[in-house]
Amino acid sequence: MTPHALAAGIELSNLEWVAMRTMSGSVTWMLRIDHDPHVEPGGVYFLWNPDTSSRAGNFAIGDDVRIDTVTRWKGAIFAPTPGADHIEVRYGQVDAPGEAVIVASIARCPSHLIC
Repeated sequence: MTPHALAAGIELSNLEWVAMRTMSGSVTWMLRIDHDPHVEPGGVYFLWNPDTSSRAGNFAIGDDVRIDTVTRWKGAIFAPTPGADHIEVRYGQVDAPGEAVIVASIARCPSHLIC
C-alpha cells in the first residue's frame, strides 16, 4: 500500500511516511519522526496509546527486528498499530509515561468527520 492509501482518515503530527525495503525486496511503508523534537537528554522514545493508557507497539530496525525503545529520534520508526485510534511517540521514562513529553502522534479521524 502507498502512504496515500494508508493515510485516508489519519492525521499525523511530526511524523512522515517512509518507504522501507524488506529483506525480500518489497517495500513497506512506515512512520518516523519528521523533525528533531529538541528534548533534554536522559530519556527514551516509546510508543503510547492514550486511549488504553498502555504501551503501543515497537520500533523497527529493518523489517525483522523490533525494539521497545530508542534513544535517538531518527530511530523512532514504526508501523501504525492496526485498530488503534491514537498512538503517541513519547520521550521520557517508560515507567512514568504521564510525565513523558509527546513528540509526535498519529490519530484516526472519527468516522463521522472528514480529515
